[in-house]
Amino acid sequence: MGIKKDYGDGIRYKWRCNKRNYKCPARVTQIDTEFFLDEPHSCQPDPSLRVSVPIYAQAKKAAIENVFKPASEIVEPLTYSSYKKLSKKSRHYIPKVSNVVQSTNRARASLRPATPKSVHFEFSRKHLPKGFVKKPIDWTDSKGVDQRIVILTTKRQLKKLARAKRWEVDATFDVVSDPFYQLFGIHTSVRKGAQVKSIPLVSYVLQDKDCLH
Repeated sequence: MGIKKDYGDGIRYKWRCNKRNYKCPARVTQIDTEFFLDEPHSCQPDPSLRVSVPIYAQAKKAAIENVFKPASEIVEPLTYSSYKKLSKKSRHYIPKVSNVVQSTNRARASLRPATPKSVHFEFSRKHLPKGFVKKPIDWTDSKGVDQRIVILTTKRQLKKLARAKRWEVDATFDVVSDPFYQLFGIHTSVRKGAQVKSIPLVSYVLQDKDCLH
């Protein structure tokens, strides 16, 4: 069910069935903690909700309680635990991990500071993990334009970078929004057995592509 009408008094709400493709007429009126059925459901119950809804709810709760933990590290063990507990008949109702991760990140987004509109902003320490190093470098270029580079890393990552025999660099643009232009990263490769993985060690948030020249 979803809210169709909010009367604005914090007490009265009108709810309707979310299965709009089925044109289900179900309506419920809520007055404080009491609910009154206006129209019954014409759609069939969805058995997958008994499995998926608790998973989504638990993932969101854990994400809000652990704001610095990657959503995938929360969701994957949760879905695996649900898989082990469910009968073989119900296991196919488990939602895709990627969908739960996306929903979890959306729920946690409201806890983050608003995206800055200019480079003149202050860092909120409570939104940075313990041991995280942030180094803003500010200057004015030859055209009189204020510039800023933000360097993001941890002390542990800097130690790994100092020991690395090979540095790899990469630039991406899709994950950065105004007033910044690109994310420039220094990576190194680690090997475990036959597997090789590239890990980011230092990230630079840049205003334009020429900031590091």
